[in-house]
Amino acid sequence: MSGESSKKMLDLERRSVIKFFTKEGKKPKEIHERMTAVYGESAPSSYKVKFWSKQFKWDRESIEDDPHTGRPFLIKVEDLILSDRRLKVCRMADKMGISAGTVLKIIHEKLGMAKVSARWVPRMLTPCQKATSLQCGWENLEMRATTKERVLFEADSGIPELRKCTA
Repeated sequence: MSGESSKKMLDLERRSVIKFFTKEGKKPKEIHERMTAVYGESAPSSYKVKFWSKQFKWDRESIEDDPHTGRPFLIKVEDLILSDRRLKVCRMADKMGISAGTVLKIIHEKLGMAKVSARWVPRMLTPCQKATSLQCGWENLEMRATTKERVLFEADSGIPELRKCTA
């Protein structure tokens, strides 16, 4: 069982306890005290107990989370970046009405991008992109090489280095 699914199971277990005590007529403060005595540090916060107790008092039956849309912000952030790679995080946040931290999390964790030279770019190049980049580099070096300036490459390091030779 993954860490995320086990956390979800614990949350559901605790919500069912809150639901049971709420249906028994216990107040949120009492519920929180009893849960803290049993669960210790891993007990839900007083706020969470009050929130769920209120939900169950209002005749909510499900202990599951309400469904979240999730993807729309991801798609919107990606569209903004693709339309203008120089766009700043604070501007994206203002346009979307979410926090700059959320925008950064989407960019870095979900889209796997980083800011390089004031542009948002993918962090990792695919093998095809690497080959294309290498080919472009070779073509540029061939165009620049003249009889007075020759391009030498270090065989030991595997990294091309441009050096001027007087011939």
